[in-house]
Amino acid sequence: MKYDFDTIVPRRGTNSYKWDTPEEENVIYKLRINR
Repeated sequence: MKYDFDTIVPRRGTNSYKWDTPEEENVIYKLRINR
């Protein structure tokens, strides 16, 4: 299986609170992993 990490996937309009709530278009979310 090949993965395409260069294509941006539009996530607005997918009924996700995380992506549909921010009003700004250029929001970058950070994932925090505790080790």
